[in-house]
Amino acid sequence: MSRTDVGTAAAASVTAFFVVFAALTANRVLAVDLPTSSQSAIVWTAAGAVVAAAAAISYRGYRFIDGWLVALGPVLGFAVHLPFTLVSGDQRLSLAVFVYTGVGGVLVATVLAAVGYSLGRAVVEAVAASASGGSDDG
Repeated sequence: MSRTDVGTAAAASVTAFFVVFAALTANRVLAVDLPTSSQSAIVWTAAGAVVAAAAAISYRGYRFIDGWLVALGPVLGFAVHLPFTLVSGDQRLSLAVFVYTGVGGVLVATVLAAVGYSLGRAVVEAVAASASGGSDDG
């Protein structure tokens, strides 16, 4: 079974980081004021998409690290952008704020990638079990 190139996963992750970061920055610069329910729906949909991507990678037989790298980009894009939305005017951002949000982003990406990896492997096992005709139903 072929394995994905870590460079490809990293490139996808970097691309996703810049897409998410640019979209959030454009949203802030254009002063788009979305209702909280819409913002929540966007975040949940994005989290679901990250889990689905990690599950698809796992289903195809790739390693956990590949799914984690793909999950890391969009999650860090959101996490690194978050401090900019919390400050206003002359307030300054300290390096510690970016470290905290970065660490939080890595942890969230790890959880989402683990859920996706587990789902992908469970589907592989279920497909293999049904293909072999093995059933525990009696």
